[in-house]
Amino acid sequence: AADAAESNRLGDAGKMQNESMQVIEQMLEQIGGQEQRRREILRRRLEQLAQAIEKLVKRQDAHLQLLDQVVSLVGLDQTLATLRRNTLSVEDDARRSNKTETVAEELARAATQQADAVSALRSDQHDPAADSETVALDHLREALALIRQMKDAAEQEQMRKQREQLRQAYQDLARKQVELRGRTEPFAETEKPSRRERALIVRLGHQQEDVRIAAHELAEENETPLLFEHLHTLIDEQAQQVVTQLRGGAARNPVLRHQQRIADVLVLLADALDMQGPEQEFDGPAGGGGGGGGNDAVIPPAAQLKLFRSMQQSIYDRTRRTDENRDADAEQRDHAVTELSAEQDELAGLGEKMIESMRQPMQGHTLDAPLQEDESP
Repeated sequence: AADAAESNRLGDAGKMQNESMQVIEQMLEQIGGQEQRRREILRRRLEQLAQAIEKLVKRQDAHLQLLDQVVSLVGLDQTLATLRRNTLSVEDDARRSNKTETVAEELARAATQQADAVSALRSDQHDPAADSETVALDHLREALALIRQMKDAAEQEQMRKQREQLRQAYQDLARKQVELRGRTEPFAETEKPSRRERALIVRLGHQQEDVRIAAHELAEENETPLLFEHLHTLIDEQAQQVVTQLRGGAARNPVLRHQQRIADVLVLLADALDMQGPEQEFDGPAGGGGGGGGNDAVIPPAAQLKLFRSMQQSIYDRTRRTDENRDADAEQRDHAVTELSAEQDELAGLGEKMIESMRQPMQGHTLDAPLQEDESP
């Protein structure tokens, strides 16, 4: 009775721990979601401010050019006064966040110079007005440069967070695949499974299908460049073979070999997204092939380069293990060598395509695109 009571207490404690972990995980997910929403709100605000300041720069420049062309200054004070009100309005928007306080200060300095220019225009003083408007334009351009830097930094941070989330998803999926292989291994030598064993093997097939679908969804949700897309295709093909065999009630080879390969590939994908290493220095503006190119991509070119090296090393390691495994069946060894040779040739072709895609010029920046006419600031 005492043992039973102790067992019940341990069971209750374990249940409470599991429930606590679930609550903690839910809270972490909520916190992560809130943080992502805050980043997106900041990105949109910076984008809106950048667009508004671009229009101010354009109009101030146009007004200054007009000032140099006209003979009479009549009416220019009114158009400049309107521009100043727009500048003050954008300044007010910039002051709503501490992050854009420096931008607001530059806009305030521009508005002050615009006010001086308005006074000069009303006094029919061309040169003082032109001098003040020139200084105002300098401040507006400085405000635009600052907001662009902030916008770029915010986008980089957002991409970094998304990259880390994708890396974590690959790691979680690799762990699930390793665990699934561990549950499959006891049935690998079973030639004629019992009804119960067959039911368990079929269930493993359903679990393998869950892993396959999860990997496929990761590829669908993210713009995967050439090498990533290639490995996702490999995962899908090998997982389908495993699913077919397990759902047929058999877990003999090549099930375990395919499962291990899937896990290894998922680890390669996760490791390629770790941008803490020296590969970061190769992260330039070139495209990554099949999407995902550029510094601001979730999967940057440096990740492709790192993945390519890891794939080369993987082939070398598996070739060496195959060569050293003298106890293996000769036919199996020959088959493995043939597969590795084909994989090496395929990787060489992928490498050529990757290099060619990275030579392509970077597409135009959105911030450098022509400004659209709009009457609002």
